[in-house]
Amino acid sequence: MFSCPSYGQQNSTKLSDNQFYEILLKEIGAKKQRPISDTISLTALKRVDLKNSDIKNWDRPGVIENWKPFFQSIDLSSLKNKPLEGAIGEYTIGKKRFPRAPMEDLPGFIELSPIVYSKDGRLALCGVVNYNGLNDFSEVVYLLEFRDGKWKVVKSLLVAIA
Repeated sequence: MFSCPSYGQQNSTKLSDNQFYEILLKEIGAKKQRPISDTISLTALKRVDLKNSDIKNWDRPGVIENWKPFFQSIDLSSLKNKPLEGAIGEYTIGKKRFPRAPMEDLPGFIELSPIVYSKDGRLALCGVVNYNGLNDFSEVVYLLEFRDGKWKVVKSLLVAIA
């Protein structure tokens, strides 16, 4: 499990990381034909100042309890890029491939960050980079909450877009 050992997050749902990623990808409407990068990367997470973040700037309505202590406890320095191990449901896993020229036809790819869980295992944070081409990408960080027996995206923050 990808977590920051410095504050002992738990994955209370007993899902593997890849099962969690599959739920997230379905929640955000990712197409199964779009390759998932074979590398788990900090790209999206490292652009967000979680310690000073204000949830009011995040998309989607609703009140999330205990988000602030969770964000402030996250230590990104304890997370590392690493290879994605195994399959994510029916999604295709592949190498990152950027087009060599603006007109080169490539399907793009999705890059996932490590999953960070709150201490009580009720909240999780994960970044997603959606690459469509050299100058066509988006980086979004998603906050998920475990409620009614399943993980649901409750907030999202658009970190970068080009």
